[in-house]
Amino acid sequence: MKKFICIWAILGFFSCILTFSAVAIDNVIINQVYVDAIDTEAGGEAIELYNPTFQEIDISGYTIRTESSNSDVTLPDNSIINASGYYLIADNGWAILKDNMSWPNADHEEAVTMYNTNSGIALVNINDEILDAVGWGKITEIEPGLYESIPVINPNTGFVLLRNNFQDTGNNSNDFVISQPNFHNSSSIFEADDDGPINDSGNEGDGEDENDGNTTSDYIELPIIINLTNSLPSILSYNLTIDDSEDLGYQLIPLPGQQKQIPINVLVGDNDGGDDIDNVELLITSSDFVQEVILEKVVNNTISSLFSGNISMKYYDDPGNYNILITATDQNNENIELNFGYEYLSLIAFDLDTEILVFNAKNKETAEIIGDDDFNSLSNPTIKNLGNTELNLGVYSGNLAINDNLLQYKFAQDYYNVSSDVQVSEEMLGHGMNETLSLGFKLILEKYLKPDAYLSSLNIIGVVS
Repeated sequence: MKKFICIWAILGFFSCILTFSAVAIDNVIINQVYVDAIDTEAGGEAIELYNPTFQEIDISGYTIRTESSNSDVTLPDNSIINASGYYLIADNGWAILKDNMSWPNADHEEAVTMYNTNSGIALVNINDEILDAVGWGKITEIEPGLYESIPVINPNTGFVLLRNNFQDTGNNSNDFVISQPNFHNSSSIFEADDDGPINDSGNEGDGEDENDGNTTSDYIELPIIINLTNSLPSILSYNLTIDDSEDLGYQLIPLPGQQKQIPINVLVGDNDGGDDIDNVELLITSSDFVQEVILEKVVNNTISSLFSGNISMKYYDDPGNYNILITATDQNNENIELNFGYEYLSLIAFDLDTEILVFNAKNKETAEIIGDDDFNSLSNPTIKNLGNTELNLGVYSGNLAINDNLLQYKFAQDYYNVSSDVQVSEEMLGHGMNETLSLGFKLILEKYLKPDAYLSSLNIIGVVS
């Protein structure tokens, strides 16, 4: 006799029957991972395996691969995981250092190193084949082979990554959830029985035994009606694919004289299905800066979708901290928001539109090269700021060799003598879309020079004001 529970889900004016399907799995899987223990990292981490098949499996020699080692853990000989059974691997000292003493002891203890964020692990058999993997955090910072499709978000301290009903779709973001720990070892067996009470004759539904007329069992088919409201979307993970510094967080360096395109990925989950996620928008703000970006849906999964796009930063945008407000909206106009930020670093960069200075001069005379503010007039020197900071400029040379005659320069205002000492003028070159400053020169030949071609060079420096 079978016992059925019928479930109807009513949403708005529509109704549907909720059905569940499972894909057969023929190998051991990673069921639970504890990477960020409360009390101690050494002795507090654990990995729970599960055998979803109907026969025991010999896992002797299987290894756990991590970011720190291809064989961080090696299971000993005679390691057997029963059908529908568990196998608990834990760090050395688990028996006395685990966060909760009511948790079961591990089937195998061995020193293991798992990172709390942006990492992953893989279960590898004796043929060096990866049977299963789970990764968490930024996909760009996780080694290939230590995650499947899209990683889960980083777990909080004291929480585990738990496989959702033993399903394995090949996508970590679908298959794992953040949960309270509930560990099992080889003494634990998962019992799944689809059959309800059955009478002696094997007939279903009448509750009577045909041999003696006695009632041995009975059942009721019970419909359940669940009135569902729309589920809010959730932002599962996000990342900028460019990070120009090893420091914590995101740091971005401007491109001299160019726009910088900064790719961003946002993974959004929705229990109503990936199709229910309508759009994801960004609002990037700082002082005197506002930019809106609409991301494009590039991957659509069962209960999540991946959105991607680019933030555009000009080379002259002010250095400092920028905030990104992510807003994910579903088809019912319900939304969820999340904030994070990045630092736009200072850039000192400038260019000169003149490649060489040529003075056609005579003794006892003065020759002058006049600068201007037009960066495209090549014969009249112009300096253009290609960075995002205001600069004070200076000119110096260590090898003029013009017999104590004077070479002078000026930025827009007064002339200064070129010398071997680094001197910075008081004129300031601002930063912006087209900030320029004229650069003029004057060669004063009061002392005799033998007619000839004289080669020399100048150095132009820019200093943050």
